[in-house]
Amino acid sequence: MISNAFDTAFDVSKVCFTTLGTYIHDLRERNNLSPHLVCQGLCSETTLLRIEKNEIKPSTLLAGALLNRLGVSEEGLISYGDSEEQEFLRLKYALLHKETYSATDYERKLTRLHELCSRSTSPYLKQTYLLFQLKPLPPSAQKQAQVFAALRLTLRDFDIDKMDQYCLTLNEQILCSYLDMHITS
Repeated sequence: MISNAFDTAFDVSKVCFTTLGTYIHDLRERNNLSPHLVCQGLCSETTLLRIEKNEIKPSTLLAGALLNRLGVSEEGLISYGDSEEQEFLRLKYALLHKETYSATDYERKLTRLHELCSRSTSPYLKQTYLLFQLKPLPPSAQKQAQVFAALRLTLRDFDIDKMDQYCLTLNEQILCSYLDMHITS
């Protein structure tokens, strides 16, 4: 089981989008993962299998989330996709490093991320916004409940006691770390 989105050392920016589906398929097969485990909450199994057969090209954001579940960071995809997808990924990685921004800058970036996510029906994008909305909040029972709700956007039956049975995106890993912080504080 892949538990860390940075275990696989590979420069995804070197993968051609026409072969991305083959790459996703090869990673999934190499790690002996079912289509269901990789795509749950992100897309249908049919969509994943069509991506793997290169019948359809995924959006940059879906490709990134699938690659995360397979242990590869999507950061190398920042220069792909349309301008909104590129901006979304740039904001995501900028907000991950919030310590380098003032509270005002963080809020400005979070507001822009919300604008981008509010136009989407993707649970993954909504989860990304919630991830950064929750990040600065101190540990509390309310934050823990919101973290579980955010995790269940992509992992509908999420159970913290079964953590080793999931392939997690970077978003999901960070949200789980918020649970760890709450449990240990």
